[in-house]
Amino acid sequence: VEHGIPTTHPLRTLCDLGAVDAPAVSIALHHLIVRGAVRYDDVRAALQRHRGKGRAGATALEAALDSYALGSKTPDSELEILMAQLFRQHALPTFEFHAIVEGWEVDFLVSNSKVIIETDGWTSHGLNKAQFERDRAKDADLRSAGYIVQRFSRDQVVQRPEWVAARIRSTLSRWAPHLLEHPR
Repeated sequence: VEHGIPTTHPLRTLCDLGAVDAPAVSIALHHLIVRGAVRYDDVRAALQRHRGKGRAGATALEAALDSYALGSKTPDSELEILMAQLFRQHALPTFEFHAIVEGWEVDFLVSNSKVIIETDGWTSHGLNKAQFERDRAKDADLRSAGYIVQRFSRDQVVQRPEWVAARIRSTLSRWAPHLLEHPR
């Protein structure tokens, strides 16, 4: 135990990493959150408790927390993190992450619109028949309620981010043009 933090605690690891490689903290934080090793709120609270106790790297960790695009909700996959980053990098409108719409949890609901963005990895959405069927039922329910659902694969998000952003922007220009009239 050092400064009240166990030597194997993820906060200590993230702060130690921040002391030697500040940009790597953001990547490590994302991986720890996706894998369920830490929760955003817990890391934020621990950082606040131990911030003034001489912890090198705390500034880098705070910056990583501040830039974490998904806020305090835990992503189901790294693909959701990549999509959130795509939204920021391409100056797309804000979104609500893991919103509940018509009884379904959606990946991204574009704020002040009826546009929903879903991200699908091949392993869970392509190879799993039950998930495939669930996705089709979800889309049918959402579309019946007047929502526009766009699905993007991991390959599309990673290899063609400009194309994905252009598709989202095109959808918004048709179904929620008010969101594109004023820059964020």
